[in-house]
Amino acid sequence: MKKIIILCLIYSSLFSDNLNTAIDLFKQNKFQKSIEILEKLSQNDLSNKKVNFYLARSYYEIKDYEQALIYFERIIISNENDLRARVELAQTYLMLGLDYDALENFNYVLNNDIPLNVKKNIENKIKHIENKKQKSSFKTTFGFGYTYDNNINNITDVKNFDTPNFQNLTITEKQIEDTNILLLLNANHKYKINNNNILENKLTIIQQSYDKTKEKNLELLSYDLSLSRYIKLNKFTYGLNITDIDIDDNNYLNMIGFNFNYEQKILDNIYSFLSFKYFDKKYQELENKKLDSDNYSIAIGNKLPTDKYGKFNFIYIYTQENLKKDDPNTTDKLTNTLIFSNNYSLTDKLSIIDNININYINELSNDATFEKKKIDTLYNISIGLSYDIDKALNITSTIKHIDNNSNIDIYSYDKQTIDIFIKKSF
Repeated sequence: MKKIIILCLIYSSLFSDNLNTAIDLFKQNKFQKSIEILEKLSQNDLSNKKVNFYLARSYYEIKDYEQALIYFERIIISNENDLRARVELAQTYLMLGLDYDALENFNYVLNNDIPLNVKKNIENKIKHIENKKQKSSFKTTFGFGYTYDNNINNITDVKNFDTPNFQNLTITEKQIEDTNILLLLNANHKYKINNNNILENKLTIIQQSYDKTKEKNLELLSYDLSLSRYIKLNKFTYGLNITDIDIDDNNYLNMIGFNFNYEQKILDNIYSFLSFKYFDKKYQELENKKLDSDNYSIAIGNKLPTDKYGKFNFIYIYTQENLKKDDPNTTDKLTNTLIFSNNYSLTDKLSIIDNININYINELSNDATFEKKKIDTLYNISIGLSYDIDKALNITSTIKHIDNNSNIDIYSYDKQTIDIFIKKSF
C-alpha cells in the first residue's frame, strides 16, 4: 500500500513539473514545444482543465483552430459555467467562420456578471457578427460642437473630427481669442458585395462658424468611396476622396486623392496597419495658387487593446508636400508625425480619452525673408471625457494645448482650446 501511495505521489509531482514546464513554454511563445508536452499529459488525464486550456490556447496561437476547438469543448463539457473557456470557445468558432455558434456562446457569457472591459469586447464581436449578416447598411451621424479658442490665428480644430488637413489660414504674432460653433453631418452607406468585399460611400459636411471673426468661417464637403477586401486575417482597402473647402463663403481649396490601406489582425483585437495616401491640393484664390501641391504620405501603426489600461493606438506618419510652382515665398515640406492615444473606460458609459501628437516639419528651401530653412516642432496634447448617454448618443469634452516651436521666432505660437461635442447616430 505504501508503495502505491509513493508511486502516486511521484507521478503527481512529475505531472505537475511537466505541466509547469509546458505553461512556461507557452508564455515564451514556444507553442509547438508546449503542445508536445501537453499532449502526453492529456493522454493520462483527459479532463484536466489546465492541460486542456493551454493545449487549446497553444493550438489557437498556431492557428490550428479545429484542434483548439476540441480542447475548449472538453472544458465546457466538464463545467458549462466556465466563462473564460466559453469566451475562448466563442472566439475559436468565430475564427472558423461558425458565426451562429460563436454568437450563441458570446450571448451565454453576456448573461453573467463579467468585467466591464470583457463585456464591451464581447458586445463589439456580436456587433461584428450581426453586421456581417446584413447586405446593405446605412448610418447617419449628426454632431454639434462648441469651442473656446484663445488663439484662432494659427491652427484650426476642424481636423479633430477626422476631416482632411488643410493649409493654416494665417500665421501672425497677434493672438486673438474667439468661440465657434461646429455642425457635422456624416452619412455612411456600406454594401456587402460578398463575404470578402465591401463597398463603402461616405459623405461628410461640416460648417464651422466663429462668433467674432467671420472671415474664418469654414464649410467643408467631403466624399469618400472605398472598396475593402478581406482575405483571412488581412484587410485591403482602396479609396478615393474628393473634398471642397470654402472660407467665408468663398471657394478656398479643392482636393482629390486616393489611398491604399493594409490591415492585419495579429491577435484578438490587435491590429497592425500600413497605408499610403496621395492627394492633389488646388487653391482657388489667385493669391494662394503658389500653394498648389502634390502630397504623399505613408503611415504605419498598431491598435492595441488591453484589459486593464484601455485601448492604445501608436501611429507614425511620413508626409511629403511638393509644390507645383517655384515661388521664393513658398517651399516643399517634409513632416514626420508621431501619434499616441488611449481610450480608458471608467464605467460602461464613461471613458477618458487622451492624445499626444508630435509633428516635426522641415521646409526644404530657405525662407525668403529670413534666408534660412524653417523647422517647426508642433506638440498637440489633449485630454477629455466621453460619456455615452445611450448607444446612439454621445457627449465629449476635451481640453487641448498646442505648442509650435520654430527656429524662426515669428512662427512660434501656443494655444489652448476647450470644447464640447455632442454626437447622435441614426
